[in-house]
Amino acid sequence: MRLFVRVPRAVLAVVMVLSAISFSLGSWTHNALAQGPFATYTYHQITNLTEGSGYLGFPVLSADGTTGVFSDAPGTGDPETPNRIYTIGFDGSGMTEVDSYTSLCYCDSFVDISDDGSTAISSESVQVRIADGGGARALITLASNEITAISVSGDGETVFFLVRRSTAMAESGEPVPMGIWAIDASGENLRQIVSPEAVAAAVGAPVDPNLCCFHRDGYTIDSSSDGSRIVFAALAGGGENVLTANGSGGDLTVLREELQLVFRVAISGDGSTVAYDVVPLESDVDEVEVVAASGGAPRVMPGTPSGGYYEPIQLSDDGSLLLVSPFGLLYDIATGDVTTLAVSIPNVGGTHQAVLTDGLARATMDATGRTFLYAMRTVRCADCANLQEQLATMEIDAASPGQSPAISAVSIEPAEIGLNGASSTTAQAAVSSDDEVLGVGFAALLGGFVDMNVGSGATLLDDGSNGDQRAGDGTFTASGIVHAPYVTREEDTGERVVRIAAESETDDGLRHATAIDAATLTVVE
Repeated sequence: MRLFVRVPRAVLAVVMVLSAISFSLGSWTHNALAQGPFATYTYHQITNLTEGSGYLGFPVLSADGTTGVFSDAPGTGDPETPNRIYTIGFDGSGMTEVDSYTSLCYCDSFVDISDDGSTAISSESVQVRIADGGGARALITLASNEITAISVSGDGETVFFLVRRSTAMAESGEPVPMGIWAIDASGENLRQIVSPEAVAAAVGAPVDPNLCCFHRDGYTIDSSSDGSRIVFAALAGGGENVLTANGSGGDLTVLREELQLVFRVAISGDGSTVAYDVVPLESDVDEVEVVAASGGAPRVMPGTPSGGYYEPIQLSDDGSLLLVSPFGLLYDIATGDVTTLAVSIPNVGGTHQAVLTDGLARATMDATGRTFLYAMRTVRCADCANLQEQLATMEIDAASPGQSPAISAVSIEPAEIGLNGASSTTAQAAVSSDDEVLGVGFAALLGGFVDMNVGSGATLLDDGSNGDQRAGDGTFTASGIVHAPYVTREEDTGERVVRIAAESETDDGLRHATAIDAATLTVVE
């Protein structure tokens, strides 16, 4: 149900630093999403892999939240080092290799999974493969690597894929024109459901006989849970376009026309709502928009910095929530409220080691938008101590914190501070854990985003300094938290939500963390 594409590894070297981004919120300035007045977030590292390529691709969480699928795909073309596909339980249990194959190009594999986690699909851009109760097998093999996105229906019965440039079948040589294709899980009923000619007719443009490709690049196909509706991007007329169609390719509807680029698209599980990340012709800045699948005026989501071509965007089953990765932004579509799902703690390992980072890299979510699967340790650079990537989970208001630290007795005293350092406040919290607490962090959220102007970089300590009264008693303190205008705003008074976070490491080397939106702090004149 979600779209996945082959990703150059160089793209993955982008470092996400949410706190360094200045957001323009416009009229949408709201408190963070929460159950009740505040929310709790728990994070768990669920793998401790020591062998493999080091790269886990783009993991996907099933709609029921029980199962993830991911790849270890070196793309060597060597049978001795095949691309491997795994499934794993949300709690890290039951990791199983469900497919293994020689890549037919020097390409990573991208994956998707059915709603109940029983069917996994993958492609290295030459083959489309499936692993289900009937075993692992190829559904189609092309003569060249032109498959750039795949999506499986929620019931696991239909696989959709995008052929970027015209090619042919590997064995028969039968032509495979560019466009949107579908095939049954049985391997039968291969059919092209959307052609370039159909797209040109939909946008009212002549067919381009020299069309280079069906689309340029990016995260550009997705299907509803029952496979009755798809969304995709295609070139025609004056640029790229976002369109929807039914599962047979009919009822073709143009949602956005004549764009410079379409980075990524998503459709809700019920097929009612579409989201896309695009660059308009008149702008060099991309924007994330949400619109009814039937068409109409889109809503632009505020404060969405560019995530590039490949990071997922995803809608909940009912279309009420939108996840924008890698920044870990969760939008309530009806109200415009936004939550930043992860804010790092200084000095606990950053994106090289920490489970709690700025944003959630390559994150996907379940149908309800309450549980998330993401990749950690994703930084890759020439002069870095690159560790094996690992999988991690996050849950909002989890029934049990598991091995994550417990945070309680949070206080902000006083609850008001003056502009431009006129006065300060002290944050305090009790943190308990059976394991070593690596660090405790403070963040202020304005409209759901990290506010650099309040307490930037503050950490809470339990060492008898920085306002802490007694070392080692489990009470962590940060004094001297002030307002400092790093980001210029015409008006900067008002309420912030205070988030306290703690990260620990268990004896097995796994990281766990808790964050809690626990109080408010108001900036006054």
